[in-house]
Amino acid sequence: MRAVKVQGAALVFATAAVLLLGASPAKAINPVSWVFTDQSSTGGDISWTSPTLIDPGWAQYDYEYEITDVQVKALGIWVNVTSEIPVGDRSGSGSEPGPLPIYLANESFVYPEPPDTAALSADVAIYVAGDGYGHADVTNVVLGKYEVEFLGEIIEVDIQEIKFSGTVDVTGVPQPATLALLFLGSLALSRFSRKRRRSSVKT
Repeated sequence: MRAVKVQGAALVFATAAVLLLGASPAKAINPVSWVFTDQSSTGGDISWTSPTLIDPGWAQYDYEYEITDVQVKALGIWVNVTSEIPVGDRSGSGSEPGPLPIYLANESFVYPEPPDTAALSADVAIYVAGDGYGHADVTNVVLGKYEVEFLGEIIEVDIQEIKFSGTVDVTGVPQPATLALLFLGSLALSRFSRKRRRSSVKT
């Protein structure tokens, strides 16, 4: 009889934990790792949407993002300028309280920084919308000039196009009360399992 009571308690704990976490939308996963590749612009806006979504109901979201590759095209040739941009200007991490939406980055980008003449400027927003999908929007893109070596001399040429790639990682974190409830549920299930094994040995 006592084993039945423990089983009932375990079921109550497990069910309550699921209800507190909320029913996840179809295809929602946690954590998520998104990759965007070769997003390009000749001066127009760039808009990327993740292929998967994260559950919008978490109490907190921990995140990391990094622009892993930046290239510019000049004179019809692609030039990788990633190493010329400080890591701190193209990456970030942190935590934001839920629910969604949350912004991971929302700032203006200028390369190179003043007082040098800007070769590239844009407004960059990386965020997770209320429906759980990730987005990277690059707007107000201005392509300037880039210095290249030509026949032994440094000349300025017009940037014709830019492209970039990057990664975004987001993890939903439940409320402390939910974590405690999940722990109690797993503890109750563990105790019930041990009691069943002991009962089987006795019989």
